Amino acid sequence: MIRAVVFDLGKVLSDPPELFQRPSAALGVDASAFEALYWTGRREYDEGGSDAAY
Repeated sequence: MIRAVVFDLGKVLSDPPELFQRPSAALGVDASAFEALYWTGRREYDEGGSDAAY
């Protein structure tokens, strides 16, 4: 059973102009708020932080 799907939106695999608009629309939240929350803690995660903390 799939419990979660994680997408790397950090412009590593793709860089479309609607990068944050589509997932935010699917969740029913504002795109700028989604992007801000996406980047919160991202540096620590990329430096080896835990999935749970991110």
